[in-house]
Amino acid sequence: MTTIARLTLSALATIALLLAASPPAVAKATDAVDACGATDRGDLTATVPPEVQSKIFMTVTTSHGPLPVRCGNGVTTGAVHIEVKHRVPNWGDALSCIKKVIDRTPGQPNKNGKTNYALAVAPGNVFTVVRGDIGIITAYPSGGDLENKWRQCSVS
Repeated sequence: MTTIARLTLSALATIALLLAASPPAVAKATDAVDACGATDRGDLTATVPPEVQSKIFMTVTTSHGPLPVRCGNGVTTGAVHIEVKHRVPNWGDALSCIKKVIDRTPGQPNKNGKTNYALAVAPGNVFTVVRGDIGIITAYPSGGDLENKWRQCSVS
């Protein structure tokens, strides 16, 4: 085998290895589902055992101090809800984005006694975070392509 042929095969093998090891272009986190013992129902909701719903999944440190993100009920509140319904690609991006939204915008009281924060991170990408007495209730980007919008917010 010639040197050029060996180099070509070596290069092809390296490319194949890199492609096989690369994460999928659209991945979603399952950290909250796993840590909270939840079951993803496949309909943008999850079942979270009642005994862990108030468990703190993670904490985000903001200019308002540390705010817990609890497991929640998997339907309307908490980490499992945020992860499943709002398609968190990874919690590093999610926590970075939640912190950014809270730190950069004044909160507005809503009719349910909670505080809403909203930040436009790019045209067509407005992030909303809702905070209550128990910590972060929910967080989500507007529109579609949610996984990329989390990433965009994280690096903005």
